[in-house]
Amino acid sequence: LYFTGKEVQIDSVQLARGTVIQLAALYTSIASLYTENSVTEYRGAWVRPTQTSYAEVEAYVKKAYDAGLNMLSVETLYSCTTIYPTPSGSLLEHNPKFGNFDVLDAYIKACHKYDMELHVWMPVFYSGSNGDANWKRSVAYKKSKWRLTSQRNSPLDQNETYGLVFLNPANSEVQDFLLETYEYILTNYDIDGFQLDYIRYRDRTANDDYGYDSGTIEAFKEAYPKYANYSITYNTDAAYWNDWVRFRASHVTKMVERVRALVDRVAPEVMLTADVGPSSNEAYSSLYQDYKTWLANNWLDMIHPMAYGTDYSPFMVDFQKWANDSCLVVPGLGTYMEEFDADDMVKQTRDMLNVGCDGVVYFELSAFF
Repeated sequence: LYFTGKEVQIDSVQLARGTVIQLAALYTSIASLYTENSVTEYRGAWVRPTQTSYAEVEAYVKKAYDAGLNMLSVETLYSCTTIYPTPSGSLLEHNPKFGNFDVLDAYIKACHKYDMELHVWMPVFYSGSNGDANWKRSVAYKKSKWRLTSQRNSPLDQNETYGLVFLNPANSEVQDFLLETYEYILTNYDIDGFQLDYIRYRDRTANDDYGYDSGTIEAFKEAYPKYANYSITYNTDAAYWNDWVRFRASHVTKMVERVRALVDRVAPEVMLTADVGPSSNEAYSSLYQDYKTWLANNWLDMIHPMAYGTDYSPFMVDFQKWANDSCLVVPGLGTYMEEFDADDMVKQTRDMLNVGCDGVVYFELSAFF
C-alpha cells in the first residue's frame, strides 16, 4: 500500500473483501487529514486585569470559559505600566499594585488550562494619561522628546488639561524601543497572539492634528522636496496635505511590517493581530492607519475592526475582501455601550457571523458579564 498525496495505490493481484474494506477506511482517514477545515469560531473578550493572585485569575478565566468564550485579549500595558515584571534597565515599569505578581503569566496558565487562547493586548503608540497616578512611571514622561505633538507643540487637544499621551510613530528610537519590548514578551511568554492596539496616530480632530515635531517635518520635506519651502501646518486644503497624510501613515505601516518580521523571527507560532477603525477612509485620513496595505501584504493573521454600534455589517464584507482568506476577520462589539442590552448584542453577533466573520470579540469582559 503506497500513499502519495491523496491517492492510494495498491500493488496486488487479489485482495480479500475484508482487506479492501479496511484499506478504504484507511484511505478515508488519511484523506481527511489533507482536507482544510474552517477555523473554530472565535468568541473572545478584552480584559483589563485587576487580580492579584493566581487563584483570582483562574476563577475569572473559568467564568469566561463557562460563559462560552475561547479567547481572552489581556491588556498588558495600562495605567502607564505593565502587568508583568519588566527586565532590568527597561524604561517600562511593573505596576506597583501587583507587587511581584506576574499577571500575564497567570493569565497564560489559566487560559491554557481551559484550552483558551491568550492574546497579549498591547497598546503600541499610546503611552498613558498625564492624569494617571502612575504618569511619572510612563515612557512618555521619561522621554519627553519621544512624545507625539500637535501643531501647537502639545501632546493634548487644546480643550484638554489631562488626556492620552502618545509616542511618535515617526521616531525611529520609539520604534526600536517598542520592538525590543515586544521581543522580550515573545521570547519569555507562551502566548497565542500578539495584538497591536493604538497602532496609529492620535485622532485628528477639528481642533488638533498630530505629528508636527521638527524632526518629522524635516523628514517629510526630505521625502518630498517639492514642499521644501512650505510651512507645514494643520491645513487640510494645503497642496501638501495628501502627501503629509501618506507620509505619517507610512510610519505606522512600517511598524506593522517590523513587528511582523519580529514575530516571524522569534515566535512564528504566535498570531499577529491588530485593532483598527471600522471605516477604512476615516482610519486612513484621521488615524493615519493604512490597514488595507497591511492586509495586502499578509502581515496580519487576525484583524479586529472596532464595530462599536450598529450597521457595521457592510464594512465587514469589505474587510473579508481585503483579507482575501489570509487573515481572520473578528470584529469587536461594544458590550460596554449602555444603549445596548444582551438581546442587542446577540443580534449584533449574529449579524457579524451571517456576513461570514470568523467570530467576535467583546469590549470588554466585565461588561460582557
